[in-house]
Amino acid sequence: MNGRARKRRFLEEALAETLGEADVLLIVPPFAGLRHPALGIHLLQACCREAGWRVKILYANFLLAAVLGEEVYGRIADAPTGSLAGERFFARAAFGAPPLGRRAGRMFDPPWKIPGDADVDLGPATASRDALTLGNLRRQEPWAAELARAVAAAAAARGYPVVGCTTVFEQTAASIAILRRVKRRNAAIVTVLGGANCEGEMGRGLARLDAGIDYVFSGESEEAFPAFLRAALGGTLPAERILPGQLCRDLDRLPLPDFAEFFEQRRRFLPDSLTPESETVLLYETSRGCWWGEKHHCTFCGLNGEGMAFRQKSPERVLEDLRRLGAYPTRHVSMTDNIMPHRYFQTLVPRLAGESRQLQIFYEQKANLSLAQMVALAQAGVRSIQPGIEALSTRLLERMRKGVSARQNVALLRYARATGIAIAWNLLWGFPGDEAEAYEETLGLVPLLHHLPPPEALWHISIDRFSPYFDDAKQFGVKNLRPVPDYADFLPKQADVARIAYHFTGEYASGSHRRVDVIERLLGAVARWRSSWSDGKQPGEELRISEADGKYVLVDTRQVARIQSPRKLTRDEAALLLTPQPRASNAVAARAIEDRLAVILDGWFVPLAVAKPALMAELATPNSPLTAGREWIRPEPALNVLP
Repeated sequence: MNGRARKRRFLEEALAETLGEADVLLIVPPFAGLRHPALGIHLLQACCREAGWRVKILYANFLLAAVLGEEVYGRIADAPTGSLAGERFFARAAFGAPPLGRRAGRMFDPPWKIPGDADVDLGPATASRDALTLGNLRRQEPWAAELARAVAAAAAARGYPVVGCTTVFEQTAASIAILRRVKRRNAAIVTVLGGANCEGEMGRGLARLDAGIDYVFSGESEEAFPAFLRAALGGTLPAERILPGQLCRDLDRLPLPDFAEFFEQRRRFLPDSLTPESETVLLYETSRGCWWGEKHHCTFCGLNGEGMAFRQKSPERVLEDLRRLGAYPTRHVSMTDNIMPHRYFQTLVPRLAGESRQLQIFYEQKANLSLAQMVALAQAGVRSIQPGIEALSTRLLERMRKGVSARQNVALLRYARATGIAIAWNLLWGFPGDEAEAYEETLGLVPLLHHLPPPEALWHISIDRFSPYFDDAKQFGVKNLRPVPDYADFLPKQADVARIAYHFTGEYASGSHRRVDVIERLLGAVARWRSSWSDGKQPGEELRISEADGKYVLVDTRQVARIQSPRKLTRDEAALLLTPQPRASNAVAARAIEDRLAVILDGWFVPLAVAKPALMAELATPNSPLTAGREWIRPEPALNVLP
């Protein structure tokens, strides 16, 4: 038996061992991530169980990873968004398109066009992009049809009354490839599709495809899906094919999902996984919507769809659920919130710090956090955050409606370094109406920050559905708004692509488009910053202040350093070099800026050095004396005391 035959046999046997009796089969198709369960589909399962229905979940993404290999699967799943590599992989299996879709050779081209940039590569290099060759993709692509065939055959043989798929990000073609085959094998099975890609107009566009899908669920479906099952399994199918959901106003009443099938199938399908169970990540939500977006919708953000209204769980319910999640074989929990409820700093965060079994939590945050708030998060078990920094220029941040300034973003990077909280962030460019000078300001700042956590990349913006750039394109001067070309490459020619697409491009005036030379230099500067964090965890350059026995020492090993270090400091000097303040016009502050130990941002004196949080807090108290008038002292390097 050759390798391909063995893998086919594996698919058949694994499915036979996994699929049991149930009223409903819900499928997690490729290219969902391998490290975490699908929260939405498990939540629907829990809601249906409360209503008396048996729901089985199948992780078809694990099956494909098993036959492709986890590394290859991961490269496709992590491919640049604009390439739609995951959708292209199933284009032939779903729609009969050419393998990898039309224009496959251009799948990694930028979706946006800038006059005169034909010879300029303005996309950041990524591991997936570098390793994901067309030749490799073409060799693996036949497994798309093999997987869809095997899953559909097993589901149809079981005769589940209802079979559904969830589609988020790049799972639409895989879902259709599976459901179309289910329907062909057993026309009596009711096929359903739901998930973020079905919200609003996108759901209507998908429903119009001849894709073997009976019903499409749009929006939050914790009530709509059990109600549908009650009718459908009772013999009464809805007349309308698109079933709208309702916003859940009371999140506390939702049941806690059961992730047992995720772990069971992961062990069965990927027994030698590259990621141990202890490194898997549970997903949990403490809120929905965005409290900042309700006031000032960030111009490029389309994440909330039609559910911007902010709702949150009670701290008591969150604590109860997190304790129950502690029974799983991992301590990692990623909160799916768009933004953490702000009042949790007073209610939930202090109580998490007192938990006996502390989890390792990820949370999305607004970037205007104080040092005290970052310390509180660290004590509560929050090990990583994504604060949506997006820019180190206030004029760009104002253009985005971020509600923060460049000085606050730099301060947060310092606080993250001081507290040890990992921080995920990106720089963005290509905004309608932006100015090249804003990126030149960033260019001047980046070399000074190599001791702070770098961005993951510098990305051109995407105009996403539900964002102000999409909904109010005319207001922002965006013309000829159209889906990125790759959608038409994998969808059937008769598809209403403008309804199905989530990512769009358009034509608009942009200073960064006119000055791509500035962006090229900024790409290089970001690459050098990232390379200074060689292992992704610890920087090769430092700028920090330490204290021992009342003596203060500054160490600066950055490539841009202008001082001899280590250097002794007085308490006043240490306070000045750690404490932001409205712009001071004294000689000491001026010398600190000259020595690249601080910068002026937004009219503020912004220090760049880090220290232990306790020392930063001590010197930042209102009564801390700040030097105002003395010349900078250049003592001999004597002490080598580091935090």
